[in-house]
Amino acid sequence: MRGPNYVPPPASIDSHQLIRKAREYFEGKFQRHLDHLNNPQTFNGWVLRVQRLLTQHVSVVAIVSQDENNAALVFETLNDRGIGLSTPDLLRNLVMRRAQADQQEEIAGLWGEILESESDVKLKTFIRHYWISHQGDIKTQSLYREIRDFILENDIQSLDFSRSLKDSSLVYRDIVSGHDDDADVSKHLNDLNSLGATVMYPLALSGCETIADKHELARLLRAMVVTYVRHNVIARLENSLLEDVAFELAKSIRDTGDCAAGINTLRDFAPDDHDFSEAFRMATISDRGTARYILTQIELSKRATEELEVALPPKVHVEHIYPQTPQVGQRWGDHARLLNRLGNLTLLSRRLNTAIRNGSFAEKKPSYVQSELMITRELDNYADWTPEAIAARQDDLAENAVGIWSFN
Repeated sequence: MRGPNYVPPPASIDSHQLIRKAREYFEGKFQRHLDHLNNPQTFNGWVLRVQRLLTQHVSVVAIVSQDENNAALVFETLNDRGIGLSTPDLLRNLVMRRAQADQQEEIAGLWGEILESESDVKLKTFIRHYWISHQGDIKTQSLYREIRDFILENDIQSLDFSRSLKDSSLVYRDIVSGHDDDADVSKHLNDLNSLGATVMYPLALSGCETIADKHELARLLRAMVVTYVRHNVIARLENSLLEDVAFELAKSIRDTGDCAAGINTLRDFAPDDHDFSEAFRMATISDRGTARYILTQIELSKRATEELEVALPPKVHVEHIYPQTPQVGQRWGDHARLLNRLGNLTLLSRRLNTAIRNGSFAEKKPSYVQSELMITRELDNYADWTPEAIAARQDDLAENAVGIWSFN
């Protein structure tokens, strides 16, 4: 029995947190049903029915085995019968089942490190990216089956595989967090993260694990950023085409370490300067994070020494010059088409008050002119804000963009 001073232990791992959330969910359900019935006698009758259901019509089966192989067989059989198990669970089970007895403790420790700070969803993504980095493209639905077949057909040793996976998981965490001792490498990793360019993570993993020269690695990562911006963000071309190239290149870089060839492949694939410039002149970006990244890079390009550290949100905001909610009588007929045009977006280091934020260009212009950000101060060049002004400003931004996202 729990005493009056009982304090539940903290939920330190994902499974414990899920169990706690499940309990809280059902406790909330009971309380809401009690409030709805508003009658203790009726509620007690309902609780008794639930109790009978749980105690008389639900079975809990416990299977205890001292044999790792038998336990693994039960585990995989349950999955085959439709009781869904995650790819990480199945893979760990396969590795442990095939491990030599004197290696199982070390393997369990390695998997403990892999599992300790990742949810099932993130871990499954990492394992897929790890496999793409080594073997090329693979679809999520067939991930476990293909890895299993490869391990069995090639008699991959469980300890070797687990060590490799653990080492790569540490590198992958640095990629996702944008951490590296080299400033240029760290910058480009953070750019990929700001853009949400997860399609590039397998290639980044191959590069970070095989290219020792940080200058060459930074060049490859920059080419990845440029390709993603040109192909996905601005030209808005099909992501699956980029996947095909990036995933094939991930395996190629791991096999050959040929950074120059990898950069040339990305350059040949991405829209050229002309196509990129034309696409930029018409680009619309609705995602605030992506728009902020694009505008920030343009701002930095205007400062020769890049001396300005553009603050993270909420200190710097993406501002719609023609507002999202115009005042009565000021809404343009082509509102939706023009609202998120890049020419209509700028950066502000502080929010305008509500009255001004939705006001006219003339009302907001004094705040723009006082901004410490050059990209915003330059709005003083416009006497009025019209669809033509948006197009003209976006043409100017396009001139900067070609040089910023260049392979040279």
